[in-house]
Amino acid sequence: MTKSSASNEPSHVTPSLIAEAIGRALLTWHNNETASAHLFAALINAGNRNAAIAAFYAVNGFSQRLAVLKSTARVVSASNANIDDVSLVTLLDRLAEANRLRNRLSHSEVRKTFADGRYQYFLEVPDAAWTGGKQKDRRIDAATIFAAEAEFRTLAEDIAAYIDSDLAEDIG
Repeated sequence: MTKSSASNEPSHVTPSLIAEAIGRALLTWHNNETASAHLFAALINAGNRNAAIAAFYAVNGFSQRLAVLKSTARVVSASNANIDDVSLVTLLDRLAEANRLRNRLSHSEVRKTFADGRYQYFLEVPDAAWTGGKQKDRRIDAATIFAAEAEFRTLAEDIAAYIDSDLAEDIG
């Protein structure tokens, strides 16, 4: 399989390659769930990190966990002037956007169209509710699908780096 130079997108996209890319992205997404739990435990400066992580996972659904994480971050950063709010807010905004992409990847269907003399495959969210009612967000192009795994991996690494360096110095 040859890759295009602009992204991880293969030069010839097929439904099976799309399914494989989605699978890799969704498997990689779990790293963000884990990193978020560790970020929560670090933010509250838990004496028992495992208990804090268990409490975080007890919240049903990642969107709700993200809301807990954002709320916790606001309270902690307001009470600790050493915390870099901009970096933390940027990280949480990236996490929210990545979660929207993860949901769209998880709940979409492969479609095809004929353009430029060939069939082109893409994903389409069948229910506009998953996109917040925005019709323009219903379609996910192949480049976005093939870039998702790397995007999710980089985000998880950035969260871990924030915990290990920025947050450890600020709270510790």
